[in-house]
Amino acid sequence: MRYRAILFTLLISTAAPAFAHAMLLDSNPAADTTVAPPASISLTFSEELASAADITLKRDGAPVTLDGVTLASNYSVVTVKPKASLLPGKYVLTWHDVARDDGHKASGSIDFTVK
Repeated sequence: MRYRAILFTLLISTAAPAFAHAMLLDSNPAADTTVAPPASISLTFSEELASAADITLKRDGAPVTLDGVTLASNYSVVTVKPKASLLPGKYVLTWHDVARDDGHKASGSIDFTVK
């Protein structure tokens, strides 16, 4: 019985990384904050991404035109640049990403307010 418990523990501990996804570690602006209009928005992920994440930005529910979405050379930081200065309002940035090493997909969103 003890052998089975040890084997089960080993299987679970080695299989866990295979189920990992690129999770958002940090953003600038941070989620749920009120900020002056940022020139860009950055997202830092827990692992390398295959490409720049699929990003949408909305202000009070209306799409905001983006000038570009770039992936840093370390493959884990995405920078989003709006085409024009962000106007006051509530923003929701949504992303869909693909991890570089295993192809796992993840998505999420952050809310922030521009004063």
